[in-house]
Amino acid sequence: MRPSCLFKPWIGKSAPKKVVILWDARPMDPAAVLSWRCGLIEESNIAYKFLFLPKNQSADWHKWLKKRLNDWTRPAPEKEKTGIKVGDLVYYNKNSDLNQLVDYDPAFLTISPSGKMADVLEELDECKRRFRDVIGSKVKERREKIHEVLEQALAVSVQKDNAKRREEFKNVSESLYKVITENKFLVDRNRLPKVLLLGPSGVGKTLVARYLAWRTSPGPGEELSRPFKRVPVPEYLSRESDFEYDVFGHCAGAFTGAHPDGKKGFLLERMGGVVFFDEIGDANPPIQAKLLAYLDDYQVVPRGWSGEPLFCPMLVVAATNRPIEEWAAKDSGKSPENVADYFRNDLFRRCRFSHYTIPKWVFFAKLH
Repeated sequence: MRPSCLFKPWIGKSAPKKVVILWDARPMDPAAVLSWRCGLIEESNIAYKFLFLPKNQSADWHKWLKKRLNDWTRPAPEKEKTGIKVGDLVYYNKNSDLNQLVDYDPAFLTISPSGKMADVLEELDECKRRFRDVIGSKVKERREKIHEVLEQALAVSVQKDNAKRREEFKNVSESLYKVITENKFLVDRNRLPKVLLLGPSGVGKTLVARYLAWRTSPGPGEELSRPFKRVPVPEYLSRESDFEYDVFGHCAGAFTGAHPDGKKGFLLERMGGVVFFDEIGDANPPIQAKLLAYLDDYQVVPRGWSGEPLFCPMLVVAATNRPIEEWAAKDSGKSPENVADYFRNDLFRRCRFSHYTIPKWVFFAKLH
């Protein structure tokens, strides 16, 4: 496989159901690998697998290939050993035609494309593909049309005369629900993927979350990333009200010190984008309850909102280095005695729709 080879050999022919990419180029060019992943994500009807050929020639290539392709179909495939370790020499050609791939964040090239991380990347690519299929195209334009009306609704102050506010809010909220429907944001919530990233500190869970937000085929002048927001959960401990206002928004006059025009909140501001709840294992019971309510139906109710809840589809990503699976297994459904080692079992089940353990040492130490 030549790393600069981006053409698809099936153009003009019937596309295959599965594609195997055999990668032999050395030193490895991570940008070239990334470009192939992007192209294959676009092929929604094709399943694919990357196989990185070993440095030492195999005595029986047919046996080697058969063994790895058999792993592809097994429910619990055997994990291969890490193919690249810290300190290995890799290659990045600054003059390559693939430079446009890293305009958003060159740090993506530090993610090892082989070894244990290769399996995780394949699952993440499928998640990106599913979310793109569900959320549709031209999301930014559709979202902006909704924001025009939403901002009017949030600006209707809670402190106004009740009768006057009800009439004003009713008129603008009816327009809001109409524009949400017209712009096709009422998607099937059961098809929205959720991702839980597990692993020790320092393995790059934030970088992986941002990879999920990176768009694979932006049009001319379009942003390279979907709207992305990292929410550091520990910063909101003992500030649960601030968590609610920041994440879900509020109407004008909803509380002392509220923004005079209201606030959309992280979710509605980035409708159709990616929200990353970092260090979710540190969330206390009140914050866990608020997250569970949203993940149940993707409905948002800003503080002071008097209309129907607003459906806000997102790709929700959460990450932790805590043993929340063990904690969730011990959840009895009652108020916990020790909130330090507590995680709701129902929230864990919502989060683990797709969960991945990020391997340690999956990043290159150097780029040359």
